[in-house]
Amino acid sequence: MLPAPAQRQDPAPFLPLSDKDSAISTDAFFATLTRIRNVILPAAARSWLNTPRGLLAGFILVHLGFLIFAALLSLRGEAFSDTFIYRDWARAGFNEANLSGGPSPWVYPILALIPMALAGLAGPGPFFFLWVLMTTILNGWALTKLTERGRKQEAIPAAWWWLVFTLLMGWLGFARVDGLTAPIVLVALAYGVGRPFIASVLLAAATWVKVWPAAVMLALFAVVKNRLLVVLAGVATSAVVVALAAAVGGVSKLLNFLTQQGDRGMQLEATFTTPWLWLSVLNAGGSRMYMNTDINSMQVDGPGTAVMSVLMQPLLILAAL
Repeated sequence: MLPAPAQRQDPAPFLPLSDKDSAISTDAFFATLTRIRNVILPAAARSWLNTPRGLLAGFILVHLGFLIFAALLSLRGEAFSDTFIYRDWARAGFNEANLSGGPSPWVYPILALIPMALAGLAGPGPFFFLWVLMTTILNGWALTKLTERGRKQEAIPAAWWWLVFTLLMGWLGFARVDGLTAPIVLVALAYGVGRPFIASVLLAAATWVKVWPAAVMLALFAVVKNRLLVVLAGVATSAVVVALAAAVGGVSKLLNFLTQQGDRGMQLEATFTTPWLWLSVLNAGGSRMYMNTDINSMQVDGPGTAVMSVLMQPLLILAAL
């Protein structure tokens, strides 16, 4: 009698229990989301949404809502969230002497002042609408590059993820400088390891708008074969920024964003804030959340936060360097 053929062993039982459970949980989660999507959307609708026309319709629908709301506020001479501060900076010509209190415009890297100046070209009235319009244009550029103008069919689901993410983020993605840097980073990632020089130029420029894209540039440096291109792109872009600062007489303030964070405290979204954030949620340890109205930011206060705030400053400088 021939022996029974050996059965293929499932590798899952040999995984550590935590890894196995994590994999099963993740698969089940996305399978559930897929089933919900399939119930809500008929097959014909799913197929159409996964086309360039469907993606374009989604893009227009999502961004049109934000543009209409921005237009209504702008017609009333208003702004929203951080754009109130940006508008004041632009109206003051980014000169601290013309400001009546509040944070300095130089808490941001110098390239962040360019979109603020552009939004303020027509005066304070349409500032917010023009800011949202710039964000919309950059988001459109990002999705165009990601999908190669709709020719890259397999990228359309990722583009939809970006649209849904944009919708869920709401005004956080349209009323802050981060809303401008995020699509630039997405374009850089779309170029990725295939065009590391272009990707690095974009990431370096984005870093001179808001510091966090430097982390993405470090990741790119870690995975590309020709790392010299990444370094050269970063140096060349920074040289252009220095030349621009010299042209407008701003060299002395070029690195002020590293030292002019002032009494910002620990902002709600900062990684190091997490322990105190949970303590404040649990109403423990004397920690609390509060609104810093001077800079329109939610912050966390509690035992040890003053010391951690001091430590975060040199860490920011190290990250920028």
